[in-house]
Amino acid sequence: MTRRAGVAARHPRPVSAHGVVARRARLASLVVLTVGAAIAGCRGAPAAPAPAPVTPDAPPRATAPADPGRAVVRGDADATWRALLAAYADLAIPVGARDSAARRVASAGWRGHRAVGRIALRAAVDCGSDRMGPRADTYAVALEVESRVSAGDSAGTSVVTTTVRGTGTPVSFQGPPVPCTSKGGIERALHDAVAGRLASR
Repeated sequence: MTRRAGVAARHPRPVSAHGVVARRARLASLVVLTVGAAIAGCRGAPAAPAPAPVTPDAPPRATAPADPGRAVVRGDADATWRALLAAYADLAIPVGARDSAARRVASAGWRGHRAVGRIALRAAVDCGSDRMGPRADTYAVALEVESRVSAGDSAGTSVVTTTVRGTGTPVSFQGPPVPCTSKGGIERALHDAVAGRLASR
């Protein structure tokens, strides 16, 4: 080591204030650039696709896109007729008339208060309302249900049509009976029961 180099090592040249500021500015620039590149990399990475939801198998349902009183099911007319009779039993609908040749069945004496079988009356019929609320919740309702089976337009399908009418009578006071119109709850439950019976063959 030369004498000049040794002197320089023992006595380093002082750094000016301007040099310190410039060095700190360069370091800050490098930090900003590094952080910016990391953020850009995270933003550019494609998001992992969400897993597909897992849903339990739904029970078979009849096809009734608009009219709850009409449903298309998979099954020939004879099989659908047998499934319809079984569906009446499943829903505890008492059968009053049955015509196997015409594939027509009708209820008799089906009455309920608040519910008929497993179906809430407020979901089945609309009897209007009074100061106590919906009459279907407080009135006794007598129902008339009639169903028919006919061949469908497509091979291997059948059409089930059902009409529901009702009459409500007050229970807690004397009053005239009122007509009740269907809300589709009985028709849908009946047609879905038919579809389920056909699917389980």
